[in-house]
Amino acid sequence: MIRFKVKTMAMLLAVLILGAGISYFLLPYYLFHSEKYEVLWKWFPSSKQSESALFLAAEAAEQFTSSSDDEHIFIFPTSSSSSGTNATVEGRQLAINAFEQLIKQYPASRYIKGVKLKLGKLYLWSKEWDKADKLFAELAASGNEDSEVLAYQAMLNTRKEIPDKEAALTGKVMIGEKPASGVFVVLHRSDDNGWSSPPYLHYPIAITDEQGEYRFYDVTANEYEIGVGVTPAEVSGYYLTQAARERVSIAAGKTETYNIQFVPKVSVVSPVNKEQITGDRLRFVWNAYPGTDYYLLSITSFYRDEKGKSVGTSTVQLSDEKLKDTTAEYSLEELRGSSRGFGKSYNADGRVALSNTGVLGAIFPGGDFIWSVDAYNADGRKISSSSGYYTGLIQTTPFFTMSEEGMLAGDRYVIEGDYEKAIASYKSEGNNDYALRALARLIYYGITKDDGDPGEALTYLERVSAPNEGDKDLLKQMKEELEPK
Repeated sequence: MIRFKVKTMAMLLAVLILGAGISYFLLPYYLFHSEKYEVLWKWFPSSKQSESALFLAAEAAEQFTSSSDDEHIFIFPTSSSSSGTNATVEGRQLAINAFEQLIKQYPASRYIKGVKLKLGKLYLWSKEWDKADKLFAELAASGNEDSEVLAYQAMLNTRKEIPDKEAALTGKVMIGEKPASGVFVVLHRSDDNGWSSPPYLHYPIAITDEQGEYRFYDVTANEYEIGVGVTPAEVSGYYLTQAARERVSIAAGKTETYNIQFVPKVSVVSPVNKEQITGDRLRFVWNAYPGTDYYLLSITSFYRDEKGKSVGTSTVQLSDEKLKDTTAEYSLEELRGSSRGFGKSYNADGRVALSNTGVLGAIFPGGDFIWSVDAYNADGRKISSSSGYYTGLIQTTPFFTMSEEGMLAGDRYVIEGDYEKAIASYKSEGNNDYALRALARLIYYGITKDDGDPGEALTYLERVSAPNEGDKDLLKQMKEELEPK
């Protein structure tokens, strides 16, 4: 009896040991497929699954490392560009930690060169210059002649002045009264009508030093626009004031100077914070800005997809009136009838998007809007603006909204981008001036890549019972196009 128990216990113990061995062998697979990476790294750091898990975890955070998700805004005298990223400091740090751990634990991994490059870019965007420099140097020393690595190395080298060498272009970047340290300065040829985003591998770029000063040395002689790459946090509350000149001509043997100055924005009073406008008047109020001779107002409307998500914006100047006061009031009837800034664009699938303001008017029922006021001095130079540098449409909050009172079914279709249904709906409205006006604009400009039909559009616009100045101008334009050549 005792022998039987001992034998049974021995067998049981053997089974348990075998089971434990199998479990130990299979557990990394289980932890990997259940995404319990922290436990896997802690208890099975040398397993193949641990390496793969760490790489996958880093890849999960890679949205913060790809160039398209860089949060910098590149601001030029007449334009700005950003990726619209939603990257956060916390998310970027998560990616940094994952990549650093992968490099530490698996220095011989087949993934390691790519990981170092991604981590180097993270350091670059986080202004950890020395860490970025070290990683890029390691990659270059390992025989990696990748043009991207060399471009980042060259960029980092611009932080310091080269003794006994004359710079082709120098200047200083100021944000308010403080030097802007560690921002990117970009040169873009004036005759280059395109723009590559992100610009790091396409244009000469320098990084400002602690005094906000930048230097370019070996630059091809040409005329350039000069822009600056900053984070939203760095320019929050500031605007790039218009310089005395928008371009700089660089010539051999000569040093040009171009300073970049961000100034406090014009502050707006109302409407703000998604205020819904009621009544038949729209009143704008802002605070006076020092040195201003006159102001101009602009309106930005949102494009939304069928799910209501913001996918684009369109900005138009509200009127040509040079405002001397810090208030302006308009009739909603007049604004709805005023068509300004018509635009047509296409996405990758060839789908057409029309600017809402070009079809429905500067202000229209059911719309979400941002307004801005620009301040000009007596010389006509824009010295500041209330507009910010919007980088994430999802995060952009409308300053005011219009109720849906008076909204036509066709208007809703236009906002949703369903222009065929909009045309059919407007045709069913009879002699409604709003419907006729929108219908004429849709048909005149066209809802496909092809041009519209001025002849058919004219028949609708002529039926508007109370044509405004914009209607009259468009009528004239249509008739001129229909005249025999």
